[in-house]
Amino acid sequence: MTIARVYQQRRLSHYPKIKGCHVVGLAGTDAKCRLVTQSLGFDACINYRENNLASALQTACPRGIDIYFDSVAGRIMEIVLEQINVGARIPLVGLISQYNASKLPPGPNLMPLLAKRALVQGFLVGDYAARKYAFLADMWGWLQSGQVSYQEQIVDGLENAPEAFLGLFSGQNTGKLLVRVSPDPTAAESLPKAMAA
Repeated sequence: MTIARVYQQRRLSHYPKIKGCHVVGLAGTDAKCRLVTQSLGFDACINYRENNLASALQTACPRGIDIYFDSVAGRIMEIVLEQINVGARIPLVGLISQYNASKLPPGPNLMPLLAKRALVQGFLVGDYAARKYAFLADMWGWLQSGQVSYQEQIVDGLENAPEAFLGLFSGQNTGKLLVRVSPDPTAAESLPKAMAA
């Protein structure tokens, strides 16, 4: 959790501790760090002004960061993002580091995430492998009913594969790009007339 104001910690620190979380705070003075650990029960607190934050976070959170409650953003968030675990959640509740900035900080402007109460979550298709067959059943039905359609662009001949591949990077393809290396022996149009009948 990022610490911005003491009144927030009083409300926020109890729930994660009750649920068995290892809670680490960030504060700008040693006195605030003592308050957070001694009065609020945090497991650790890092003075981000006097420590190498990346190293201190690695020491305080040796297994990485699963939940990062952020009200500051800026440099601190950049450092924290380097240490988050897969599936980490980041409730973004404030952007104190940029409220009084005369110009937007470099990098993405995070204000829309706060204003729109958006959830930023990475997505890798492999995470949903257990749902593969349910998806295929649904997709087959949607394809059969016409609710979903697709396009294929077929390039004939293996000798044309390099040019077709390069075309992917310039947007020359329309639909799924396939290279046909020989006629499909199972397709009716490629069978001898006597076999197709």
